[in-house]
Amino acid sequence: MDSQHHRLAVRLDGKNYFLWASYFKNFLEGQDLWTYVDGSNPKPTEKAEQSKWVINNAKIKTWIMESVENSIAVNLSPLSTAHLMWEYLKRIYKQSNAARMYQLEQEVNSLSQESLSIQEFYSAIMLLWNEMDMIEEKIPEAALETVLKLRLQTRARQFLMKLRQDFEPIRATILNRGGSSNVDTILPDLLAEETRLKSLSSHINVHDVALSAAVQKTKARNMSKTECFICHETGHIAIHCSKKKGTTGNVSTSLFCRYCKGEGHLIENCKIRPPRNRSHRAYMSSVSSTSEAT
Repeated sequence: MDSQHHRLAVRLDGKNYFLWASYFKNFLEGQDLWTYVDGSNPKPTEKAEQSKWVINNAKIKTWIMESVENSIAVNLSPLSTAHLMWEYLKRIYKQSNAARMYQLEQEVNSLSQESLSIQEFYSAIMLLWNEMDMIEEKIPEAALETVLKLRLQTRARQFLMKLRQDFEPIRATILNRGGSSNVDTILPDLLAEETRLKSLSSHINVHDVALSAAVQKTKARNMSKTECFICHETGHIAIHCSKKKGTTGNVSTSLFCRYCKGEGHLIENCKIRPPRNRSHRAYMSSVSSTSEAT
């Protein structure tokens, strides 16, 4: 559409003819130009009136071309009038009401909220329902009010069924409330619940970060009391000890004596450590020999 008009909200993609045609017709009727499309205003024979007709026809052709997918627009370019374009699109893309209704019902049944927000999901399902309303068989005037009321209630239940599991509490509240709910009346409650859930999720995330930091801090503080069995200093364990070395020749320098503080041996083998009670060792040796003799 040119800059002085709003761009059409619906773009023809080959599957949504009913919805697109309805939007486009309303737009042209608002511009008092629908007669150029329905064929009731053919090109005048008098030259004085031809100029205005040609200008309006060209405008409508441009709007049609801009409101369809490029792959469709290519086939419209050879057509000389807006009326011919309209008839071509109707002939190619208008399906029977029953076939299109079947497709729409399939799309509604397969649609669910998943990662969509409440507003995004509402817009997606309303688009399908609106097109279904356009192509549905006309309802007798006497039954119209009752049928519409039941339809709105059914769609409200459908909408609630398709929400994520985290909306179960508000879903139960709405269903238990009873009454003649429709999607528009329950939408404010759902939007409010969505806001509450987002706020709760944000609070939980902040709490988790703070808790994780506290745990890490506690771990670091506890490590300061840990004693290394190699150097007997605190703040680290033996595997991270800076005094732990590799091997030199056949002597393991990773061994550390707790008595003389020397490396290469343990306290049990320390040469400068005073000998322990020899009588005790002699007694133990004697007991061992007696046991073996027996």
